[in-house]
Amino acid sequence: MKTLLIKNLAKRYPIGKDRFFTALGPINLSFDSTGIVAINGKSGSGKSTLINLIARIDTPTEGEIYLYGRPYKSFNKRTNTTFFNQDIGIVFQNYNLIDEETVLYNVELPSLIKGDSAKKSKEKAIKSLKMVGIKEELFNLKASKLSGGEKQRVSIARAIVNDPKILLCDEPTGALDSDNTTNVMELIKKISENTLVIMVSHNLQITKQYSDRIIEIANGQIVKDEVINKKEDSIRFSKKQMKRSSSWINRIASSNYKRRIKRNVFSSVALTIVLSMLYLVVGFINNKDKSIKEACYKQLDFGSGSVSKETSTGGSGMLSLTKSSRPDYENLKSNSKISEKYEICINFSAILPQNIKILYDDEIVDDLLFTPIYSFDRQHIDRSLIVDGTLPDEAAIDEVIINQSAANLIRKEIGKNPLNEYLTIEHETETTYVTNTEEYVNDIFRLNKKIKISAIVEEINYLPTPKIYYSYLAIEEYCKDYILVNLSTYNNEDITWYDRVMNADNNAIISSYSYLLFLKNFNDRITPFDNSIFSDGLVFTSQSMVLTDSLFNFLSVAEYGVILFLVIAFVGALLILSIMSFTSFSEDHKKSAILSSIGASSDQIEEIYLQESMVNGFLSILLSVCISFGLMKLANILIYKYLDIKELIVIPFLEFLGIKFLFPLLIVLVVMLVVSFSTLIPISFSKRKSIKGELQSL
Repeated sequence: MKTLLIKNLAKRYPIGKDRFFTALGPINLSFDSTGIVAINGKSGSGKSTLINLIARIDTPTEGEIYLYGRPYKSFNKRTNTTFFNQDIGIVFQNYNLIDEETVLYNVELPSLIKGDSAKKSKEKAIKSLKMVGIKEELFNLKASKLSGGEKQRVSIARAIVNDPKILLCDEPTGALDSDNTTNVMELIKKISENTLVIMVSHNLQITKQYSDRIIEIANGQIVKDEVINKKEDSIRFSKKQMKRSSSWINRIASSNYKRRIKRNVFSSVALTIVLSMLYLVVGFINNKDKSIKEACYKQLDFGSGSVSKETSTGGSGMLSLTKSSRPDYENLKSNSKISEKYEICINFSAILPQNIKILYDDEIVDDLLFTPIYSFDRQHIDRSLIVDGTLPDEAAIDEVIINQSAANLIRKEIGKNPLNEYLTIEHETETTYVTNTEEYVNDIFRLNKKIKISAIVEEINYLPTPKIYYSYLAIEEYCKDYILVNLSTYNNEDITWYDRVMNADNNAIISSYSYLLFLKNFNDRITPFDNSIFSDGLVFTSQSMVLTDSLFNFLSVAEYGVILFLVIAFVGALLILSIMSFTSFSEDHKKSAILSSIGASSDQIEEIYLQESMVNGFLSILLSVCISFGLMKLANILIYKYLDIKELIVIPFLEFLGIKFLFPLLIVLVVMLVVSFSTLIPISFSKRKSIKGELQSL
């Protein structure tokens, strides 16, 4: 079995539609395990093409090459799990050194890629450099600083550092003077005693002097194959699988990162901004409902309202008509879900509406709403909302509580703090009672009182409404003692305003078509409002719940908006990272091609750029965590200022969905996926040329 066997090998290049140029073959060759085989021929004859195909830096159009009896296609170029790249060394005509790396490290690389330790690789590299005559003072010099002859010798040292079984040389002495040419050829001759050397050279004198076999190629075909010195074929091949080592990958990635520091910083900043936005959005969504509820509890009348009964009166769809009426009182009382949670009270709003006349020193104060709460006792009042003053007596009719919005309005009108000041209520409502004989009996409900502002409460500042809160129990007692003179005279019995409203027909205007409901205990507001308890046509209406629903809807719309903005930002960041990765890889095509030619697998080369991007990713995570705390505080300050909602955004770094540290883990996973995608996909699209094409184009 031959060391190297070529069967029907051909290489053609397209030069137009259905037209091809045949650069080589088809040819058949076999090679023994030692000796120097010279490939001669004019420029363009196909000799370099043959070397490139054997080196696997180009791919054949047809045919196959066998190494130790195994076809090339069986050697995995992506993972290099075989011994292929341990057994072949390449000396390039154009050196193909990595210019920004030192001479010593350029020679170490094939050994490091093979899997040798750093110490062993360095020892082997020093030995190879000394063999080709490179002085020690040049070892730590960057390859870009060398002369052409020095670069050629370093290229040879790199090719032989792993003691290859096959050494491919493309014009190995082309850049050397006569003395160095002799030294290098003597070295190659010595190497050929245990190695197969396939050499392309224009120097016919060297070819005849040192070669054991000469193959001449013309127009892609073999025209001469002369054996000068017959060699014994003793196959030697590596039995070890290639080991994986990442030390050289780390160094190349680190070098790339430093060389492109500005671009990498820009990528990190872009990802940092997006991650910071992600934290804020997740913190907003995660804590939104809790914060809104807590903010909306800052309403003295939270959960209180009116309940009416609606029945359909005809029509359908958008044109359907409904009629509101006051529900049956006994039915409400018998509904345990309602009666256990709410005080069920007569609604006096038909005779005492919210928009009554309120004066200060005979001057009307507009825009104040006269709003009932059940009582001023501690069970019905959240005393934590009081920011100034003291709680009035439980059923005081001449004391009230105002909210901060009302306090600001009154202060603007009177020019001083309204606490303990007196307002005047002047209100009257005329009602008509139709008797059985269709006679009309008119009475007037009056409420003329001086009321003291005993306390001020701080309520949510979202859509603020100036309110004066009075005790419903006080008005109820007032109505129970207040007799309708005319109606009482007509019926020849005392009838109070309480009786008048209570006994009114449920469809009468004076019934307000509803009953008032007040929470029996303000702590019940912590339970999410359950509208299901109002069934069978019952409809609950509450100013505080309307405001709550409005705030929920507003922030739900805002949630969709920020999510959409975040998605757009993520796409933008992904594009930026992808463009950066594509640009970086495009800049390094030559370096990648060189690494591939000396044994690096596709996976390893991708890992170099993936590491560079991962550094950006993890740096972005650290920066974004630091920045997001500041942004969260600033955002919460602004939100509290304009919406009066505390801690609307709380980033769940410690616990998310009930699992500790889940959110940071998800962030790391997301960043790894984003970075991997934005790095590997552009790289895969940029791999359009063969290694040969990359080496020749740069």
